[in-house]
Amino acid sequence: MVRKGNPAYMDETGNMAEKTTIAPSVRVVFPYLMWFSATLLYGYQFFLRASPTVLAQQLMQAFKIDATDLGILVSFYYMAYAALQIPIGVLIDKIGLRRVLSVSALICALGTLQFASADTLIEVKLGRLLMGCGSAGVFLSCIKLITLWFPRKQFGIFLGFTMMMGTLGAINAGAPLAFLNQSLGWRQSLMVIAMVGLVLGGILWGVIRDRACPLSNSRAVEKISLWSGLRLVLTNKQILLASFYGFTFYAVLSSFSDLWGTTYIMRAYGLERPAAAAITSTIYIGVAFGGPFFGFVSERLQSRKIPMMIAAAGSLLLFCAVLYGPEYSVTVVSLLLFSLGFCVGGKLMNFAVATDTVPYSVSATATGVINTCAMASGVVFQPLIGNLMGLNWNGVTEHGIARYTTENYVLGLSAITAAIGLAFITTFFMKESYPKD
Repeated sequence: MVRKGNPAYMDETGNMAEKTTIAPSVRVVFPYLMWFSATLLYGYQFFLRASPTVLAQQLMQAFKIDATDLGILVSFYYMAYAALQIPIGVLIDKIGLRRVLSVSALICALGTLQFASADTLIEVKLGRLLMGCGSAGVFLSCIKLITLWFPRKQFGIFLGFTMMMGTLGAINAGAPLAFLNQSLGWRQSLMVIAMVGLVLGGILWGVIRDRACPLSNSRAVEKISLWSGLRLVLTNKQILLASFYGFTFYAVLSSFSDLWGTTYIMRAYGLERPAAAAITSTIYIGVAFGGPFFGFVSERLQSRKIPMMIAAAGSLLLFCAVLYGPEYSVTVVSLLLFSLGFCVGGKLMNFAVATDTVPYSVSATATGVINTCAMASGVVFQPLIGNLMGLNWNGVTEHGIARYTTENYVLGLSAITAAIGLAFITTFFMKESYPKD
């Protein structure tokens, strides 16, 4: 029952909801507060995603596993994340943001508690799986929030800054977690981090509000059934092209930054792992700055297609310079990789294409489809690169592990070169989707 003085209204899901009364003085800043709160959770889930990098040795010792088992353990996050993109996108469209974001924070926190208290490998995998489940809807919710509460022509800018917040969460997972780990131990450190997630859930429940229609409501908010919405998204040529663009382009991050980049730098430049990892991480620093930049470019040029073309072309040239060029100094290769990440930040415009193309009532479903394809990139390209590296391997091993030459890496990583090239070619088949009204 709706309380007197708070009249009911029809929310974006087509259900009756309680109108939120916001004082005029607060109304201007309230959307920014909601967006910032949601991006804090986005940074938090990135922190959780990257945490095994710091805790790898302790996890291997605690559960008596090797590097292969650790990789499988870590992958449970991505399995849940990728599998839930489309379902969670549909859920966001149907029940709204407040419940999805608050429950997401709660599940992330519970997953972290489960991970921290696990005594067996099965239990710790369950914790990692829950982390992925809780994280799955956060980025999609941020996109939906921007779509509903900000003018359409500011979408690219806010999308870029959202990615910056998430990337900063990944970058900052190192030092703070390492400090906590050294002071408290890995289990107690994760307990503290879980408490942060619970607090974030409470904040999001208190701050996030669903609204009846988007701020820019030139397109009617039509109620679309579940299956009709899925069919609309999956048969839309623009969405399919944007998804393929994301699938191919994301290989830079999923397969180079997250897996093969560090070992390639170690082999090509004769560096130890910490130094090589630090150089590879400059890609994510570049992404943090490139996302907002390409958002501004998109709004300045009033185009989604042109920034996507520039981002893919720039990434292709820079990746070729890193992979096929001469041996650079550490400073130069770091600058090249930072610039590569900067250009990769332009990939985010494919999400803008999705929200420009479909009705608001299925926008989260569309972005879920695109994000599923991006996450699937690692599933395809990571093993493909490994197989290509083994084609001309000379059979030399080191401590029982295959020792690949620089030439082996160049052959394998050429799959990423081809992928970026395909992403660039894809943009020629896309229509301009920037909103003209």
